[in-house]
Amino acid sequence: MKNYTYSNANIEVTFDQRKCCHAAHCFKELPDVFDGDIDPPIRPDNASVEEIIRVVEMCPSSALTYRCINPSYMDEQTPAKNEAVMSPRSPLFLRGDFLVKNEGQMNRVALCRCGASKSKPFCDGSHFGIKFKGPAEAAEDDITEFESTGQVKLTPIENGPVAFSGKLTFKTRTGSVQYCREKGALCRCGASENKPFCDAKHREIEFSTNT
Repeated sequence: MKNYTYSNANIEVTFDQRKCCHAAHCFKELPDVFDGDIDPPIRPDNASVEEIIRVVEMCPSSALTYRCINPSYMDEQTPAKNEAVMSPRSPLFLRGDFLVKNEGQMNRVALCRCGASKSKPFCDGSHFGIKFKGPAEAAEDDITEFESTGQVKLTPIENGPVAFSGKLTFKTRTGSVQYCREKGALCRCGASENKPFCDAKHREIEFSTNT
């Protein structure tokens, strides 16, 4: 997996291929800056700092990050609230303050939930190839809403789910609140009948996080 870091006098932009879920916002929005098919694949001189920051922060996975060199600009701010967005044919998109085991702090995370990613626990776009489809919305739940602030810890369990601890609000892509939880386990084998949560189906299907 390749990592690229390119900079000019104002900003440094890094691409971590291992975390890329192929949402494609970068080259659709700024093709003059982001294009992995040419060398160099990131050309920060081809757009304003403001435009680069806007597009990098659209990246749902932290595959793209930036650091401001010019003090006139601000580095990315950690969102005040922690949210998980569920979409029928997509990974679980997280935004907020997340501490991922062995990875460090991340503001944007795309967690694989189809079981096929080669970059577990991160999505690598494999859900497209296997035509994964999760539920459009979660099952009904008694929701007691809270301010989902503070850090959330994410701990991938070998051959199992991703455990989380910390306040996290789950929403549909249309913004409807489905769950508010302070701890739990997120399915990443693709077989749970209680998505986005684990129901231990990974044991039945002998799910492996090494494949």
